[in-house]
Amino acid sequence: MPISSVALTVLAQERKAIPLVNEFTLRAAGAEVRRIADIATLLGLDSPLVEAAVVELSVQGHVRYDAESRAIELTPEGKALSRVHAELRPVARAMRLLFDRITWSVADYPRESLIPKKQAIDAGLLLLPAAHTRRIAREDIPLRRLNRVIAGADARGRKLEILRVVKVQNPTYMYARCDVLVFASSGRNVPPELGVVIEDQLSTEHDIALARAGGAEALRIAVDPNHHALDGGQPVEPVDHWPSLQEALASEAERITVSSGAVSAAVVDANFLGRLKDSLGRGAQIDIVFYRDESPESEQAGRRGLESLAEDFPNLRVVVASGDVPEMLIVDDAVLQTTFRWLAHRTGAMNYFPTQAGRLVTDRELADALRRSVLS
Repeated sequence: MPISSVALTVLAQERKAIPLVNEFTLRAAGAEVRRIADIATLLGLDSPLVEAAVVELSVQGHVRYDAESRAIELTPEGKALSRVHAELRPVARAMRLLFDRITWSVADYPRESLIPKKQAIDAGLLLLPAAHTRRIAREDIPLRRLNRVIAGADARGRKLEILRVVKVQNPTYMYARCDVLVFASSGRNVPPELGVVIEDQLSTEHDIALARAGGAEALRIAVDPNHHALDGGQPVEPVDHWPSLQEALASEAERITVSSGAVSAAVVDANFLGRLKDSLGRGAQIDIVFYRDESPESEQAGRRGLESLAEDFPNLRVVVASGDVPEMLIVDDAVLQTTFRWLAHRTGAMNYFPTQAGRLVTDRELADALRRSVLS
């Protein structure tokens, strides 16, 4: 999810140990306004509020109360406390704060969970949309929420009270990891609903914001009604894709075919290309088929790595399909069909969540027929 780290200039002061009404009651008494009715008029408050403050201050030994005149007088302790608070003045402070661009509000997330946009793309992560594309303004940072976030950040923050945001500048655009749950209906024309999980907790605030931004349709997430699992064979659920690819490349298989709707540098990285090169060096015939679409830079980097390796090894065939292809790993005569992209952690143009589980079928004729189908 999109996060901005913004630099703030604020007016702040140390949080005071006494309530505001008590403080101004002390100040009024120090300015020779001593009758409760006069203090209430000066502060624009109802008399019962000032009376409650006077009771507290009297119990604490800061004032003496005269019931006959309904007036108060500061004790030496009260005079000292009044001087301390009179000397407190707001000062300008600089700080950096996280701003959640989905909910368009200040936030407090672990800094170590933030990653740059390029790293998120290379990892094949789904990028959630921001609520707005405009710059963050002072009006977007309400003081109540800002003080609550700062108070929860650390012990020092709990002693600081922000009185005004003066300037917002120098945003750094980052992304924080979260999980998106896809709730699919059995109805063919009913779009899926999304749930956002942050630090193992469902976030209703993010669910609402994401729905307002267009939800599953805006993210091009759909349940694929046309996906068909292989007939027969052994059900496989779940499939651990990366270990399965590693095992296939490390095996003594003579022929390996990987069919994937998309390719990403998150999977086709230096590690994968090294394992692929080792398998090719042992003489295995390897076919890699994927569908070319409007891909982000990370997927283009993965494709370039495969195409570069194919120039050095004639037993590696890289095929760019003219349309989407089934998700399959074929190792000799074993066919493993799944519901997840083999060579990408996301699907590219569409993020499909097929409803059928994967299956493993061992059949030489079927394996050869499927190879011919995806390579044609």
